Amino acid sequence: MNEGGGLVAFDISGKRNDGTLTGGPAWAGGQFGWTVDFDGTDDYVNVGDLPTYDFGAGNYAISVWVQLDNPTGARQIIVAKHDTSNLQFAFEYDILDDADNRLGISYSTDGSASAYLQSSANPITDSKWYSLVAQRNGNSFGLYLNGRVLTTGTTGGSHGTMFAGTAPLEIGKREGTNPAPFA
Repeated sequence: MNEGGGLVAFDISGKRNDGTLTGGPAWAGGQFGWTVDFDGTDDYVNVGDLPTYDFGAGNYAISVWVQLDNPTGARQIIVAKHDTSNLQFAFEYDILDDADNRLGISYSTDGSASAYLQSSANPITDSKWYSLVAQRNGNSFGLYLNGRVLTTGTTGGSHGTMFAGTAPLEIGKREGTNPAPFA
């Protein structure tokens, strides 16, 4: 997301996993170059349902730079492949929507139930830029903030091959009745 304008966030990896800006997010100065500023209402980037993001039983990591407008607000989806009937994975802030403002990662093996890991309460308390990483390695997850470990461990829930549903990968929200938009 370093274009600085237009309706497409181009994938610089060369894999052509480009995303379409939806809902009218604004381009703004970011931590490094340009970023997309989500309004917390209806802005997001839709990357679509690509096989690249069906991780199966493999290990993966999701790395982002974020600046939260309100770090003590409601649940905010950072990136997810999740809709009403197809939960694959989600990387989110305030994972349980309980006002403890925890960073969390979850995934599902059957499209509904999930295994997840969450950080301790309030890892982010201001609106500075933060580097966030969530990773899965076998049945273990790790959550990192600015290069330091927040938490790691084996989670409860059903482990195994990630469900390969048809939900689109979205940055800044998820599909369904509770989109939890990012701001």
